[in-house]
Amino acid sequence: MSYRYRLFKDGRQTGGRRYTLDELREMGTFMLRDLCVSERIMTRSAGLDPKRLKREELIELLFRYRGKEEELLADDFSEDSVSIIKSLSARAKLAPERLTAPGRLALKRGTPVSEAEDIFLEHGFLGTHFVGLISDGDGAVLAVFEVQENRLTLSPRRVSPSLGAGVYRDLSVLLFDAPSSLRVIRAYNSQRANPAGERDLAAAMARLPILTVEEPGDCGEPLTIDFGAGYTCAASGEPAGMGKAGIRAVVFEGGSRLCPSAAAVRRCASGEVRFCFGYEAWRLLKQGGCAGGMTFFHSLKRYLFEERTLEVCDADGNAALVSSDALLKGFLEYLVGVAQGEHGVKYKKICFLLPEKRAGLALDRFRALLPDYEVEGVCSESVNSVYDAIARQAGSADAGSARVLAFHCGAGSSSLTSCEYETDNTRVAYRVCLKERYLNGDSSLGGNRLTSLIFMYLKIRVMLSVTGSEEEALDEGFLDAYSLVDQYGGTEKIYERFTALYERAEETVPTRFGRLRESVEYKRQNFYRLWLLAEGLKTAFFSGVPVNTIALPDRFAAISAAHVRTPEGIAERRLDFTVHKDALELLLAPEIYRVVKRLIEPLCDEDGILSGYGIRFTGMSCQIPVFRDALREFTVGRRARVKKGANELKLRALNGAIIRGQMQESGRMIPALEKEEAAIAYSVTTQAHDGSVVRIVSDRDAGREVFGCVTRHAATRRVVFAIRDALGNAAGEREVSLDIRLFEETSYDSLFGAYPAFLPYQGDFDSIGEDEIRLFVYRERDWDFCVLPAARKGGTLSVGEASRFLFDDESPDYFGGWL
Repeated sequence: MSYRYRLFKDGRQTGGRRYTLDELREMGTFMLRDLCVSERIMTRSAGLDPKRLKREELIELLFRYRGKEEELLADDFSEDSVSIIKSLSARAKLAPERLTAPGRLALKRGTPVSEAEDIFLEHGFLGTHFVGLISDGDGAVLAVFEVQENRLTLSPRRVSPSLGAGVYRDLSVLLFDAPSSLRVIRAYNSQRANPAGERDLAAAMARLPILTVEEPGDCGEPLTIDFGAGYTCAASGEPAGMGKAGIRAVVFEGGSRLCPSAAAVRRCASGEVRFCFGYEAWRLLKQGGCAGGMTFFHSLKRYLFEERTLEVCDADGNAALVSSDALLKGFLEYLVGVAQGEHGVKYKKICFLLPEKRAGLALDRFRALLPDYEVEGVCSESVNSVYDAIARQAGSADAGSARVLAFHCGAGSSSLTSCEYETDNTRVAYRVCLKERYLNGDSSLGGNRLTSLIFMYLKIRVMLSVTGSEEEALDEGFLDAYSLVDQYGGTEKIYERFTALYERAEETVPTRFGRLRESVEYKRQNFYRLWLLAEGLKTAFFSGVPVNTIALPDRFAAISAAHVRTPEGIAERRLDFTVHKDALELLLAPEIYRVVKRLIEPLCDEDGILSGYGIRFTGMSCQIPVFRDALREFTVGRRARVKKGANELKLRALNGAIIRGQMQESGRMIPALEKEEAAIAYSVTTQAHDGSVVRIVSDRDAGREVFGCVTRHAATRRVVFAIRDALGNAAGEREVSLDIRLFEETSYDSLFGAYPAFLPYQGDFDSIGEDEIRLFVYRERDWDFCVLPAARKGGTLSVGEASRFLFDDESPDYFGGWL
């Protein structure tokens, strides 16, 4: 039996699923070819071979016959996009349909116009979605808007910055018809359209007599931001005088209260770098099929504590150097802009949830990045989550006290904070006295580390599938993970075979794209596809509706493919296998148990049992059940409290900070926060000249500013300090380089003026001999320990450059192209 396909006049088949242009661009060549066959778009018998068409040709063909006329208009007002839409409007033919605009249009700067405001543009076009623009008498584009049926919507990010507060008269409104609007959207989004090549555009025009633009009023409430390594959220309290206390969340694209802490380089021609942020950055990455040379920043928080110079590229191959501060400033201003536009107010005060460690430095950096705002800081996400629970029971509980351990696992790191509080429901207010103390942390385990393990697992599964190997990705050691972690003091032994398989997998499924300008596109595409799959699996298994098994092609059809190395060369293959939740829990268990053991065990009694504390999980990753299972190894009859829904674990902290502030201002709550000196969960040692080990820092030194000193010969060129955690496991080394010739002479007045904590140790400086260097180990704000070398040259005291260290290393960078 033969089949014949009728191509309809509008180029579309009836029935079946349809795809937007963005969805097709996210697919790889293999997926597009497979889709052509499954959707019966082309066959060899008809003379059309999918294997002979290039990716762009496949996208064009699929969109022609299975396309869905729905594509989001880019939410910006870039010079290139505006220039294109202006040229397209000049080439459009005026349609016979009549367009009627309102006699007066009122806008607030930075505030969106939604469908609910019922601003109508009456037209005679067929369709439901249209794009238009407002221009002045000189033809300058002032705004680009959308129309849903006949209701006008306008994003504040698509309004010209030159449109200040005032009254504008005799403006023009131009509205493209539905087919033309779709082409305009593509041109506006891509910024690459050739206006001369766009023909047969149709539009209607009308006069806009009066446009008024008002400045939004200042908001007395601060905008509170929780800047995370993976996601960022923001909210504010209801303004005073609204008659109620409540939270106004900032809602981002797709109705989400979470914004990815991500950025992408949109354009960097002529040395000027333009970024896009959040979901728009992810969309820009996916539009190129996760390939291309565009620089993508997955975790912006890693640039918070130190300014760096970054080399970036755009999709066209243009390169530039940019400061990481410009990147961070752009992201923070983007967040504030979204909040102001959504809430219709102008924020003057910004309040950040600060990290447990280096909070002072973080606040200084936020203030430097946002000099036009009044920037303040509040306690960490962990402590605010505890405050949220306290505030919710305010007025309904009698006096009492509690000891809570806030176990936080964010995208970048994990931490443990002790919160001891007393509450008293007095006649006039709810009094809360809370003592906060940072106990311990682990910068090597966070949500990104867990995602990286799933990434590695998927890469191994692809390799085993392609090579036809019958090996298992996980061996029997994972079934007894807790015992092996206890036995070997870490996870290296458990993951030894798994890591070896992963190294083998690189030969078959390359993902290490390294430096962007030297990379091969398919490697970068492999990395991001597998990373997105890993994130998707983690979310699906541990955050959403309970599910135990996921077939990749069914759940993630658009990205379930990878480029693999075969005897014939590089080929794209479908990832046609199933992933089980149990396997991922086995995979993650050793790392999760390791960090739970490291943070909790030092607090346990001689029987290894933690008692006297309530436990509250915070951070999105703590939704994974393995955390609670690992904690049961150290508790008896106690459940860790965790809010269902990973997003809620992050949002609770934001709500806690705002509600506490509101209740304090209203007089309902009298909070008193005491931040105690952080515990020292590490020891620092070094070797003396005779090889003996000298302990410089220990857990007993929490309240000390100067830990001690060690003496070496003047010819010494380097001294190594070894760090161990509270369980005695090696946690790294820090090296101090020495060259006495570079030491600078100093007086005692200058020394003690710069380092007042050394004043009680003057005798140790006095006794320094001519042939020795004495290294003083001390503490500075935002650093765990510092080393100042001192010597005596010709009888005069001299000092070298101070070295500053953290006990734990910076969180690993999983996105540099080396995973």
